[in-house]
Amino acid sequence: MTINTYSTRISGGSWSGLGQILILFILLVIVLQTLGLSPTGQIAEPPTALRTYGFVIDNQTSGYYFNYVSINGDAQPPALTTVPPQGNDRFEVTAKFPNDTSATVYYNISDSNQRNIGQLSFTMSVYVGINTRFDAITTDAPIRFSEGYYYQANQLIVRNI
Repeated sequence: MTINTYSTRISGGSWSGLGQILILFILLVIVLQTLGLSPTGQIAEPPTALRTYGFVIDNQTSGYYFNYVSINGDAQPPALTTVPPQGNDRFEVTAKFPNDTSATVYYNISDSNQRNIGQLSFTMSVYVGINTRFDAITTDAPIRFSEGYYYQANQLIVRNI
């Protein structure tokens, strides 16, 4: 019984059939991992590209304080527990491409005497890991809001009525 070995010249070097098979096997493992399949055939958690997108709450009111209550979703709590008049705070929402992600924030709004005058809630959404916007903005306080863009972040601008 004879074993034939084949070799191919590639840019001055030679590859044996075994070397080519090894390279192809490594590429196969990489492709399977990328598709979320493990070498054992089990379906793994789908891969996601993680990135964060900025969202800014901008309190442009005169005399209203935004007191943080809670957050639900794919973001960390804000740096400030109270956003004073003419102040702002920033949130980072984690995007998980290709999935949609969001975080909903709740604030109590108080006047300069610390009397509660209402609530504000909003959802910061990232669609398909790339498109961002504010959704479901609700309030019962005497404020109005608009949206803008501020230092590479979506901005929710809140003003007195």
